[in-house]
Amino acid sequence: MKLLPLVLASAGSMGLFAAEPLAKTKSKPLTSAQGDEILTELKVIRQMLESIKSREVAVPGKEATNAPGKPATALIVIDPARVLGDVKAPLTLVEFTDYQCGFCSMFHRQTFPSIKREFIDKGLVRFVSMDLPLDMHSEAFLAAKASRCALEQGKYWEYRDVLSQKPQPFSPELLLKIGQPLGLDEAKMQACISSDRLDAGVKADIRQAEQANLSATPSFVLGKSTEKGVEGEAIVGAFPFENFRDAMEALRKKI
Repeated sequence: MKLLPLVLASAGSMGLFAAEPLAKTKSKPLTSAQGDEILTELKVIRQMLESIKSREVAVPGKEATNAPGKPATALIVIDPARVLGDVKAPLTLVEFTDYQCGFCSMFHRQTFPSIKREFIDKGLVRFVSMDLPLDMHSEAFLAAKASRCALEQGKYWEYRDVLSQKPQPFSPELLLKIGQPLGLDEAKMQACISSDRLDAGVKADIRQAEQANLSATPSFVLGKSTEKGVEGEAIVGAFPFENFRDAMEALRKKI
C-alpha cells in the first residue's frame, strides 16, 4: 500500500518535524484492510505524540520546555562495524531507522548528503546506523537483517543507500536483486536472509531504542563520542540539514 507523507509541525520547542506517513487517498473506496492500516498508523502517531508530551524530547538547537537546560539524553552503545567516518571523530550522530519509513527515506535523500559532506567527511562527526523496524512495516525487520548480510560482504553502506532511497515491500527476492549490481554473492545473501542468525543483532538495536524511549523513526542521538558509543541529546524526526548543523556546531563549541 502506498503512503502519503504526513508532516507534524513542532509546537514550541517540543514536537516532531515529520511523522510516519498515512495512506494515500484514492478515488476507489478503501478496503477493510486498508482502513485498518490507516487506523493503526493513526494510533501509532497519537501514541508517539503522547509519549513526547510525557517526557523530555529535545529539538535540535532547542531545549525541552518542561526541563530548561536539560534536554532529553540517551546512552547508546554502538557497533564499530556500522560507523561511517572517522571512528575518532569528536561527535557521534546515531540514527535509528526503518527502511520502510517514508520520513527516514526523506532524511536520507534530502538531509544526510549535506551532513556527510560538511561533518562526516571532514572528520568532525562519526555517523552510526542502527535499526528500529516498526511493527507496522511487515518487511522492515527483514530489510534490516539483509543490510547486515551485506555488511558481512563489505557492502553495508552501499546496500543501505539503496534500501533508503525508496520505501517499498522488501520481499526476499527484491532484497537479493538489490545486491546484484553491488557484486554481492547471491547464494550467501540468500542463505543469510533465510536464516535467523542475525536476528539477535537487529533485536539488540530495538532494545537500545526502547531503553532510550525512542519509538518513532527516524530518531537520532547526538553527543560527544565515547569509547563505546555516545551519550547525547535525543532528536526525533526528519529535520532539515540546518537544524542538525546548528545542533552539531553548538555541541562542537562545548567540547
